Amino acid sequence: MPKYCYIIADGWLEIVNVNTASNPFHVGAIDLVTNVRSVFVKGNIAYVVGTEHLYIVDVTIKSAPVLLFDFNDVVNFALAENIFIKDNWAYIVGGAGNNGYLQLVNITNLLAPVLGGRITSGGATRLFGPTGVFIKDDYAYVTPLVDAGNGSALEIIDVSDKQNPAHEMAIVWAASQLGGIWIDGNYAYVTDTVGDWLYVVDITDPTAAVEVGSIQDGGLDSMADPRGCYAKGNWCYVCVNNDGGGLSIIDVTQKNNPTQSGFIADGDPGPVQMQGSLDVRTSGNFSFVIATTSDCLQNVDVNDQENPAYEGRINDGDGGAHIDAPNSMYMDIWETQANFVGVPRRGIEILTVDFTDLSTSEGTIASWLWDFGDGQTGTEQNPTHIYRNPGKYTVRLTVGN
Repeated sequence: MPKYCYIIADGWLEIVNVNTASNPFHVGAIDLVTNVRSVFVKGNIAYVVGTEHLYIVDVTIKSAPVLLFDFNDVVNFALAENIFIKDNWAYIVGGAGNNGYLQLVNITNLLAPVLGGRITSGGATRLFGPTGVFIKDDYAYVTPLVDAGNGSALEIIDVSDKQNPAHEMAIVWAASQLGGIWIDGNYAYVTDTVGDWLYVVDITDPTAAVEVGSIQDGGLDSMADPRGCYAKGNWCYVCVNNDGGGLSIIDVTQKNNPTQSGFIADGDPGPVQMQGSLDVRTSGNFSFVIATTSDCLQNVDVNDQENPAYEGRINDGDGGAHIDAPNSMYMDIWETQANFVGVPRRGIEILTVDFTDLSTSEGTIASWLWDFGDGQTGTEQNPTHIYRNPGKYTVRLTVGN
């Protein structure tokens, strides 16, 4: 299944095919006109937020995305900055200064979304101009900007009651300004653009989250002005927006002691274009970086984490691409692992075996192809197969999402 990057740039939702990282190409785009800021894609629907708007776009046909609904709300979506989708709910953060908010929207009916609960900055709730949001289980993790000189905080909000989101706790860093956030497993990774830090936060218990590790720029600009980040397993990929811009790869095997592994910068052989590196996603052996000053999507080979290298790039205007000053991106990253069990595994001649699919995926598994090893195949999720001749058979399962 092809991989796509969805990029927000200069009022456009741009769709780029990145199935071949060395040769990304423009597939389609839609002009949403207003100051759109962020996108989240679930299935064949893209949800885009911007000033006073939630756009719902059908991207089933990548070459011809269609606007399904424009939810215009000058109050509840004022200066909307970011969005996260989980189940049938959209979680939108935005607002300037003390007017920051987290707004929930029920998107069960794509043509008639309904406002849910809302929580705003004030009291113990620190939502001073929020720019980042990530949902895990029944909690929203929000990164606001500097709170009137009091530093910045990772605000954790209980969203189990969709009509009444409530402040749970906050972790405050003095003299900080938080940038990107990503959650992998029981850890949140948060960047600080002022102090040049990457913080690692244990969120096993969201009511008692705690910083367990951090790494700061060591003066080589490899972590200077960090922005968006993406974490998977033992690695965290961080966009840095220093004078040249680049991508820093952090080894987070030891959560309490993250270490610098590799770094690739604007101007490195390729040539790499990463001025204004803003956000990143990593899939397989490749990282995909949007650079707001270079006006491009820069792809990087990260198979060797200590020596990342240029892989490919698409610039604004290439093949009709709209990547002028990109400010956010979304990428289908569906890690899928085929697995199954067959019972019984041995027996007398004419053996009936029941196969059970145990495959896992971050997306939705939609297809199964069984090779039963005797020249027969099947496409059911949990098939039953009869072996009529004695012998040893190797069974293979391929799944697609």
